[in-house]
Amino acid sequence: MARAKTYAVIAGITVAAIVITVIAFTTSANLQRNPAEPRSTLRVAVVTDALFSDKGWGESSLNAAKFIESKYGFEVATEDNISIADIESTLKKYAKEGYDLIIAHGFQWGDPALRVGKQYPGTKIVVFTGLVESENVASIFPQQQQGSFLLGAIAGMMTQTNVIGYVGGEEYPNVVNIFEGYKQGAKAVNPNVKIIGTYLNDWDNPAKGKEAATSIIRQGVNVIFHVADSSGQGVIKSARENGVY
Repeated sequence: MARAKTYAVIAGITVAAIVITVIAFTTSANLQRNPAEPRSTLRVAVVTDALFSDKGWGESSLNAAKFIESKYGFEVATEDNISIADIESTLKKYAKEGYDLIIAHGFQWGDPALRVGKQYPGTKIVVFTGLVESENVASIFPQQQQGSFLLGAIAGMMTQTNVIGYVGGEEYPNVVNIFEGYKQGAKAVNPNVKIIGTYLNDWDNPAKGKEAATSIIRQGVNVIFHVADSSGQGVIKSARENGVY
């Protein structure tokens, strides 16, 4: 139940961010449009290096894409499992195909988005989550540490060993931000709690996630939090097998 609620929060944040982005873009486009011109369907591409089947970050982007397609009738293309080496060429592909808005779902899309945005000034690109910005490139960096602060507070109260933990996919600024909130929340209610964390440098390796989780569970962790996409499925499996939250 807790896991389902966590994914619901992630999906809700993603849907809200993407919908707000699309509405803002549509409003801007309509203000610039000549009233005599016929209204055209907005073409949106949602692209990510994550998997749409990851039960987390990637799946939430697909759900958001489906939502804006059904709710607003936009033409929406989706593509997942894009290798890091292919990020820039993927952005170029959709820009060349005339998509009005590209939503790049992942922090590592930032610098390629700036380069492609400069080459295709008529295409708007939004990086979620990101820290980059130019005339036609924007970023969304939600304050996720506020939610994770509450998770940390709950973990700090629930732990029976006074040790809690976390597993991250990679040490990106937004992921670090999430775990800092988690740690601060735990310390706010339980100043003496010990917090053990690790990063996998891999988002799509459930076996590696399970191994990392098992390792910190053996160090006394009995409440564990992950932000690790598909690798997190291994974290959940280890927690279930070891009887921890």
